[in-house]
Amino acid sequence: MNELNKVSHLRDILADLYPVAANARRVVSDARLSARLIDFGGAAIDFWHSIVQQAENANRLYALVRIALKEYPENTSLHWAWTEYVGSPLSGRFADGQFAEVIDRLGGTTKLLPWVEQHLPGVRAILQNARQQIRPLAEYKNIHDLLQQLESDYGVIFIELYEDDILLSVENIRWSGLGRNCSRLLITLDRLCHSAATVSFADDVADWCEDLTLVSTAFYNALKQRDVEQLDHLMNELYSVISTQTSRMNDRMIERAHALPLGDLVQMLADLHADMLNTNEALPETSTQQIKIFGEDVAVLAQLEIELLTLRDEHDRCQQIHNEFRLEQPNLARNLQRFQRRWLKARGLKIKLEGLRANQNEDWANHLHSSIQQLDGALEQQNITHVRGAFEACLSIMLRRFNQVDYDFHRLCMLLNEAGGPLDKLLETLT
Repeated sequence: MNELNKVSHLRDILADLYPVAANARRVVSDARLSARLIDFGGAAIDFWHSIVQQAENANRLYALVRIALKEYPENTSLHWAWTEYVGSPLSGRFADGQFAEVIDRLGGTTKLLPWVEQHLPGVRAILQNARQQIRPLAEYKNIHDLLQQLESDYGVIFIELYEDDILLSVENIRWSGLGRNCSRLLITLDRLCHSAATVSFADDVADWCEDLTLVSTAFYNALKQRDVEQLDHLMNELYSVISTQTSRMNDRMIERAHALPLGDLVQMLADLHADMLNTNEALPETSTQQIKIFGEDVAVLAQLEIELLTLRDEHDRCQQIHNEFRLEQPNLARNLQRFQRRWLKARGLKIKLEGLRANQNEDWANHLHSSIQQLDGALEQQNITHVRGAFEACLSIMLRRFNQVDYDFHRLCMLLNEAGGPLDKLLETLT
């Protein structure tokens, strides 16, 4: 898609979201654009063409889109239209340490001109809030990742212990393969419990981590004694933790991402940069160059904030869909017609999967669409074998997408966390 089409795509989506002139005026005002230059008397597509054009010229398109993203966080079309505009893929746009470097440079620039000081109290308050949110965000993400790894290890062992959800007898279990896979699971359990003991919210996770520590010891003994009944009990204990705490850690992580005031910081720094550009003072060449670098750094922060919004929301959608897959899986065997009703309901799993792949042109989205159609066909024929196959295909494709989003979101959280030291230094500078 060329640059003109990318801008047109954004314009069309904004016109759909704000077709009424009064609402469009409010967004224009919030984005600090001039409404006097826009004719709101025509069709929505026409006044949004003028709005987007003015925003581009004033370097305020980010501010405009950010308002819409905050008001319509579930609108995947807007997320991905912006992603197309700024460049993709998301995961490769920021170098390791780049956020930390940007924060490090801000300290010098904020001392650049005397009148910058009026902005410093606001910047300081936002930075202090960001500092409080960044570490827990990265910690919740790490615990969530380890719980997902634990679920993956659990799934491998489940195949070794059960057939059609029925526990195998001692004679029918491949004990050598089970032993190797259990070793991986025990390593993950150890990493998870160790990490959970060192996080800032350790008290909040202490109970279930203690349960997992007991499970780890008992698992080793049950495996050594080939105690199938005990292994079955321990698998149920593991699943109880995985099915509740993975989602819970996701919720906590999303709360921290929502609380991170990166957008407020970007907005304030963008206003500061605009004041720098509009100053009537004669500036030495070194100051002019610093202002230019400052503007580039603000643009980096703006892109990073949009990426945070995009990945945060898609990660949450993927987690909710995964939770629903867990809930629906037992219905396949128990009551196929009940599953079909739930699959097709207005806010059912099918609608959520279609929403996940909306406006995506990548292979995974096309494969997911095909698998959804296959599941529809199998349900129409009431063919339980084909229903299970298509259901597992949908789950597998969704999880592959979830893994990619997970990786990107993890990398972004680590980039933010790397800025802890520079943030502390900058806060000292601003004191």
